[in-house]
Amino acid sequence: MKGFIDFADPADRVRHDRMVALVEEMISLHRLLAAARTDHERTNLKHRINAADRRIDRLIDDVYSNVAPVWAERTSWA
Repeated sequence: MKGFIDFADPADRVRHDRMVALVEEMISLHRLLAAARTDHERTNLKHRINAADRRIDRLIDDVYSNVAPVWAERTSWA
């Protein structure tokens, strides 16, 4: 079975690129959190991490809502 990402599909490519950017942002935020010196910095970074996590969750929901019907059709589980 072919992978979930069809790089020939512009919408799939956009979703992929957005996910990569969000994961890179999350890694960066966690590094900043580890180096934070004040409670204010830590609180601010935790809020930003939670916001990034919600954006990742929404993107995953979007990806699966688009690929689930195709995957079900390919695997005959529909």
